[in-house]
Amino acid sequence: MGKAEGTLTARLDENTFEAVQSANAGLGSNELNSISALSANDIWAVGAAEGDSLSMHWDGASWNLVPVPDLPLNAPLQGVETFSSDDVWAVGFQTDPASLNSSNVILHWTGSAWNVVPSPNPGGNSVDKLYDVQGAAPNDIWAVGEHWDRNGSQVATILRYTGATWTEFPNPCGGPLFGVTVLAPNDVWAVGWQSCHFNGISWTQIPIPPSGGGPVIKRRLGRRKQRLLRRLQLRLLFLRDPLEREQLGADRAARRLPRRSAGAGIE
Repeated sequence: MGKAEGTLTARLDENTFEAVQSANAGLGSNELNSISALSANDIWAVGAAEGDSLSMHWDGASWNLVPVPDLPLNAPLQGVETFSSDDVWAVGFQTDPASLNSSNVILHWTGSAWNVVPSPNPGGNSVDKLYDVQGAAPNDIWAVGEHWDRNGSQVATILRYTGATWTEFPNPCGGPLFGVTVLAPNDVWAVGWQSCHFNGISWTQIPIPPSGGGPVIKRRLGRRKQRLLRRLQLRLLFLRDPLEREQLGADRAARRLPRRSAGAGIE
């Protein structure tokens, strides 16, 4: 029997990342999908353990598993956001293995336990998935993902929490969204099959250039988020356009060719 995959965490020590022992649940595969820190001794990470929800907390000395609610179906967690020691949000989805239909999952940590919070499911009884969550304040939080419309097309899901309940927020963003970052209440970015920007009133779709990043996005985002966006752009090429995918593969192959000194022959 092969060895199950386990979680991996690493910590930057000056200029080098060093592995830090992390926690695992059960004997099956474990993986981490998201991390959010409040301080050096108050960090949350979420993911999946044997396909179900996985939550762990760093207290400054070690990672410890934190129990999650027992949902009817396996519910891998995809994103986490921290505001205080008693105000943490996590999102994901649960899928019925028989029908493959899925529904959104939103959890809220209140200081002593995770609690399930009702979530809109724009896809109805088909497919709803949340992939990321981030907020400007405890009463201004965004979650993004995807759902299937009546025609069976994958479309963007954007939910907003304003202190009382989560509600669906209208958007023109097209396909699925995999990440969201909040720079200010009136400056929110979401990326996936495309990018979208919230200006405090409404969302607008911003075309993603096939390469190079684009001047508008570069002005808005810092270096770290530019790198994140670039990685997402490369992922989108594989999902979106076979010709771009083929060209990207050729470019990568060319970069892997060994350099030859002047006058060297070709074998």
